[in-house]
Amino acid sequence: MKIPADIRDAMIAHALEEDPNECCGLLAGADGAALKLFRVTNAERSPYRYSMDGRELNMALREIDDNGWELQVIYHSHTHSPAYPSDTDVRLAANWPDPRYLLISLLNKASPEVRLFSIADGEVAEEPVEISRKSAFSRRPKRYARRGGGRAIRRRLRGRGRGARRRLGAFPAPPPPPGIRRARR
Repeated sequence: MKIPADIRDAMIAHALEEDPNECCGLLAGADGAALKLFRVTNAERSPYRYSMDGRELNMALREIDDNGWELQVIYHSHTHSPAYPSDTDVRLAANWPDPRYLLISLLNKASPEVRLFSIADGEVAEEPVEISRKSAFSRRPKRYARRGGGRAIRRRLRGRGRGARRRLGAFPAPPPPPGIRRARR
């Protein structure tokens, strides 16, 4: 799994901001590379467990779908234990078998530990994480060339849904609801 350094740093910052409670969120992307981080509120507000806010989770999943990405990683922090899935984490993973699980341990706050796991049928397997120096936003989707004063784009978009038109650059994405921060591009 490839994770840009700016996304890794944003996850660690999220974990430190939420300390002493656990933080949680999602990484979306394509081809085994993370492109965007979604911070999700921990509805439990607990140092021992997390539960993603349902409304924020649905909004993030909708944006992932609209952009043609895949849910790559579910991440959360462990404030007082190593970066290894707990029994509770393994039980919760049964509901989401496809994405990987990234854990951030805050045992050493000066140098938090970040580890990635796949959890299937109660079996935990660690996976390698490749931290790239490129920004998450250096890989943008290809857009149609704007030849013909925009007529070529309009012809290609005719009959397509709103998500396809947004991905192809016909109009910008709507602003996020209040309280949700959009990542910088």
